Amino acid sequence: MKDFYKVLGVRQNATLAEIKRAYHNKVKLLHPDSSGDVSHKDEFNEVVQAYRVLSDNRQRSIFDESIISHIFRKKNGSGEFNYYNWLSERQDQESRAKLIFYTLMHNKEDEAVAEFKRM
Repeated sequence: MKDFYKVLGVRQNATLAEIKRAYHNKVKLLHPDSSGDVSHKDEFNEVVQAYRVLSDNRQRSIFDESIISHIFRKKNGSGEFNYYNWLSERQDQESRAKLIFYTLMHNKEDEAVAEFKRM
């Protein structure tokens, strides 16, 4: 899996402005029309794809979650990803709501109520 943050040379918490700036700088160097070199075509396409994903909030969120699960699997040496534990460790409102929904779907009403009260 390609790490689009590394492709653009930005941090994971980079702002949209930083992502745009990095994209424009990379494109200037790699674009076949401006550089006259077509050997960087694949690298140029990766930069374009990275920008498309990271500049869209929804796609970026999905990408971030897939990177986290990939790192988690690599770190633990197993292919298992525990969604419940992952949601429990997060503090944002969306994850808290997903955790409540998850516990309700798995017939753990008491945990869902406790989580709701914690919110």
